[in-house]
Amino acid sequence: MAESDEGIRLQKVLSQAGVASRRVAEKMIKDGRVEIDGRIVTEMGTRVDPETAVIRVDGARITVDDTMIYLAINKERGMHWTMSDDQGRPCVGDLVEYRVRGHTKLFHVGRLDADTEGLLILTNDGELAHRLMHPSFEVPKTYLATVVGTVPRGIGRKLRDGIELDDGPARVDDFAVVDAVPGKTMVRLTLHEGRKRIVRRMLKHVGFPVQELVRTDIGAVSLGDQRPGSIRVLSRKEVGALYMAVGL
Repeated sequence: MAESDEGIRLQKVLSQAGVASRRVAEKMIKDGRVEIDGRIVTEMGTRVDPETAVIRVDGARITVDDTMIYLAINKERGMHWTMSDDQGRPCVGDLVEYRVRGHTKLFHVGRLDADTEGLLILTNDGELAHRLMHPSFEVPKTYLATVVGTVPRGIGRKLRDGIELDDGPARVDDFAVVDAVPGKTMVRLTLHEGRKRIVRRMLKHVGFPVQELVRTDIGAVSLGDQRPGSIRVLSRKEVGALYMAVGL
């Protein structure tokens, strides 16, 4: 351990994690905004072991392990979500290889079929990835879908109430019409389902086949203006929000 066998000063840990400068971190501690292992700490001399302590700022967990990787990818249409492809087709692994060379144990948070664009999260934090994908934690995912035809008002209520698919019931948490032109409608859906092609199957079931589909959000992480085919490192705030969403 860097400073002593007793640990590292808390304000230094916060600074190294990119939370704030040491001076600002000291004020955050004094103001009772920092907790260690579930206990609020206000003493300046507090030392911690960053490898074992669970540290939260304003309720959001911070990551202090610089070996952890958290990436957001805007997958292009036609690209496969896998890290490699034995048929030589373009895949997500092609995008991340230069950023995480030597780190092959990356977990996907949310798969996307080749015809679907949008947000994928990759991380070597196995527990976080598992919880984000597990339906019991109900992490919402938001999609923009372009469908054939004009969508009537009642479709949103029908999808929120739930429909019956071949593999069981399915429902959305939220539904809205975003835009409409003759012959096409763009809709936004939010759901915490993770079944294969669930959005396409739900919309087809109610009579509106999908022409284009983009996932825009997973929990607190959003594509924003991230361009297709690009990759970025998640911010400390985004990682903390993901931890909070799954109770870590």
